[in-house]
Amino acid sequence: LILHNLDSMKELFEMRDIKTSVNVREEFITDMNGSLAQILVVNLLKNALVHTTKNGTIQVEIKKHKLTFSNSGKEALKNSGKIFERFYKETEDNRSTGLGPSLVCKICEVNHLKIGYSFAEARHFFTIVKS
Repeated sequence: LILHNLDSMKELFEMRDIKTSVNVREEFITDMNGSLAQILVVNLLKNALVHTTKNGTIQVEIKKHKLTFSNSGKEALKNSGKIFERFYKETEDNRSTGLGPSLVCKICEVNHLKIGYSFAEARHFFTIVKS
């Protein structure tokens, strides 16, 4: 699912000179509705696309109990505790509605997954862990 969506968004990444990579260490298998899984992955990739610096990178790491989507960025969010609130935006960028992270959070919640956000070494990280 992740590889398919990365491939379908390939031209968008190329337009912004963004390099993508996927590191599959183990399969991440969870029982969830396929449409919701699609929405979850697309929203995380779109969020990374919109907020990655030009000539930046997006990386996805897949482990048995954890998925990590990360993208290069200039600085941490000022109010990272609000990232999963509906309509929360730190910029006036019209490419973002502020709904993606809250939707991803709700999908994770109803599927017994936990999602978190962090920033380290000039990278934003969204990590999904099986509960």
